Amino acid sequence: MKRFVLLLVALLNLMLLGCGQSAPNITLPGQNKPASRTLTQAVNDVQELIGVPIHFYELKGTGRGLTGQWTEDELPIWLNPTLEQDVQEAVAAHELAHILQAANGYYGIEVPVNTKGIPLSPFDRLATEVNALILDRGADLWAEQRGFKVEDELKSDYIPAVLASIDSLKEQGHEEGSDWEAYHDWVMLFVKAIRNGESLQTNMRFEFSTQKNAVTYAKHKLRLSPYGLFPEVETALWQVCPIASEMGEDIYQIVQEYGITTKDECNTTMIQVIEYLKIPPPIFQVRNYTTGAIVWP
Repeated sequence: MKRFVLLLVALLNLMLLGCGQSAPNITLPGQNKPASRTLTQAVNDVQELIGVPIHFYELKGTGRGLTGQWTEDELPIWLNPTLEQDVQEAVAAHELAHILQAANGYYGIEVPVNTKGIPLSPFDRLATEVNALILDRGADLWAEQRGFKVEDELKSDYIPAVLASIDSLKEQGHEEGSDWEAYHDWVMLFVKAIRNGESLQTNMRFEFSTQKNAVTYAKHKLRLSPYGLFPEVETALWQVCPIASEMGEDIYQIVQEYGITTKDECNTTMIQVIEYLKIPPPIFQVRNYTTGAIVWP
């Protein structure tokens, strides 16, 4: 809801000002020369829609890019400063596309939080993956259409990071779960706790990570297959996470059936994936960030 209010404020500001804020001479974190005209124009276009300036900051630790907390003063984007400039600009464009998706009526999954903003269950991790599954390919397409080198970014940065994460699972002796009846009972404990406004501390079931990895499998396939880049990742995932990979194929087929090309397709597909995963409310709720309305359940 907060994001919805901020969007309304931003759009009102835009109406009053008659134009968006410009972004001259952008220099991205870790770079020693200004950003390309292509990125500068993309930033200006998004700023004109949202009515607040977009600023870029250095992302600490691991990761490639992240959109920060949207405020009335700015919308920050955090970028890995070690990336080559062309790759980093493709990541920045991907984040800009997500901002446009939120501003144009695409749905997003939320999980209940306590008064400090801390999720009441571990399902925020699964929600993040489902959001990425539905929205990342569209963000790639937008960036590609604007002239950014998405395929190069996937080859040089995304795939190595994915393979490293799979290797880490293997080294940790990753285990999968398939007792879905017991898993459902475990999920219902969270439902009860959330309805009572409580956080539930319990050991994670292997089925939880299996379900999350299934969504991740489908996400990687959607992003990499259009460029013929999925086989190496696919082989690695089937070796380490065979149950999740099989489920991931099911999820991929759901996405293929309902589509993610348009806003309406993305919104429908998100609900279909949630129903396949059998994650009940109030663990998940789906919001239209443009209207602020809860659209599922």
